[in-house]
Amino acid sequence: MRFNTGYPNENNEALVNHSFQVIKKMNPQEILPRLPVIPGHTDSNRYLEQCCRLLEAHDQHEVFLNPWNKNFNHYYEACGISPMLETVTPEAAERSEEKIYRYFISEGIMPVGSRLLGEGNESADKK
Repeated sequence: MRFNTGYPNENNEALVNHSFQVIKKMNPQEILPRLPVIPGHTDSNRYLEQCCRLLEAHDQHEVFLNPWNKNFNHYYEACGISPMLETVTPEAAERSEEKIYRYFISEGIMPVGSRLLGEGNESADKK
């Protein structure tokens, strides 16, 4: 979920909301939104509050946590671009994922895909 991407459009939240409605209309089956773990960005309280508002507005009770990509610098370097983020330690990535996980749990939203649930986890509804 992208609320602030640096893209020239200042109203990303409205665009995300509209996209959600269109996808839901085209495919009324269960939607599983994804949230990348990006330490120092997607773990901020402001960002997490925005995510929860959006998920609640669309009656979503799960979110998939994409783990931090420790090799992210490779993609920038392969394109000849300087990385936009500083290198993140494995410990910082783990703390970030744990903060996001606990935040969603406290809001009644089940994070799936998290290492904190163990390997190959699924939501209780899908078992």
